[in-house]
Amino acid sequence: MVTANPIITYQKKINRELDIFFNRLKKKYQPLDYTGVLLKSMEDFSKRGGKRLRPILMIQGHNLFKPEKQAIIKTSISIELIHNFLLVHDDVMDRDLLRRGGLTINKLFSNYFKSRFNNKMNNHLGNSTAITIGNIFLSLGNGIIGNSSFPEKNKCRTLNLISDIISSVGIGQCYDIMFSLKGTLTEEEILIMYNLKTAVYSFSGPLALGATLAGASTNSIKKIESFAKPLGLAFQIKDDLLELYGAESMLGKPVASDFREGKKTLLLTTMLKRSTRTQKQAILKLLGNNKLTKGDIKRLKAIGIESGAYDYCNSLSDRLINQAKAIIIKSSYNRKGTELLLQIADYVQKREL
Repeated sequence: MVTANPIITYQKKINRELDIFFNRLKKKYQPLDYTGVLLKSMEDFSKRGGKRLRPILMIQGHNLFKPEKQAIIKTSISIELIHNFLLVHDDVMDRDLLRRGGLTINKLFSNYFKSRFNNKMNNHLGNSTAITIGNIFLSLGNGIIGNSSFPEKNKCRTLNLISDIISSVGIGQCYDIMFSLKGTLTEEEILIMYNLKTAVYSFSGPLALGATLAGASTNSIKKIESFAKPLGLAFQIKDDLLELYGAESMLGKPVASDFREGKKTLLLTTMLKRSTRTQKQAILKLLGNNKLTKGDIKRLKAIGIESGAYDYCNSLSDRLINQAKAIIIKSSYNRKGTELLLQIADYVQKREL
């Protein structure tokens, strides 16, 4: 008998809850014509794949302290909607056109306004609509928690925690913007930004949200950070590698997007630090070029390998994951919760490059 993969099982449960949520939302706003266009774009964006990693972590955060119940499955989609809020705004800031294998919300509505009204401001209006839709995603996510069946005290603490998480991401994003203007960055600066932008929002945050809904103490939630933050840093470092060495079909957007946008990543910083003078000149020439050719990308990949930057980043990511695993194994949390956390750590480590 084949045992079902628990991660896939949770993904199906979360997708089912998203279906239920959007069906209710469409019924609520059914009389309004244009609202249908908005809600369809939001629903399609939410269902375009996605690993549902954050909702799964939120569920497991709860399960570390209390037996699983349907309420945490239903409430877990809150963090997925909040995740969408951040993605939609990020696409506007990065001027991206593709997300999860489809058009970004800003590009989708830019095309919509151009085809319906042939307005010269269609790009601006597309961006404006995307920002608004992002805000709606955030509001809906908060509403799911506020309307859940958990104790009022736990819900209030959880909503306060969301405020802290979003503030951390915002500060991290401001660092990212500022760093784009700096010539060179240290590894320490990059990891500070990653901790603010990714580790909190993608790992320790979702786990802490679930734990808070379960009524976990502040000290218990702080202990979660000891393994969740290194796991979050490892996740982002793997993302850096995937951006250049992954397949476009898997990424859902063009390969080397970070290099096209001139983003300061750990991979880039390490490549510049370890490359020869000729290699460094080649990197700087290609950095920020949004019309990179296949040959340009091949050259960047080769420099990453030849300089040792690829191996260094991959090795650092593995060390962080192993550090997180060791803490999880030694923890006193219930076995069911820790087993799935270890599977998630394995997933982060084995993501195909």
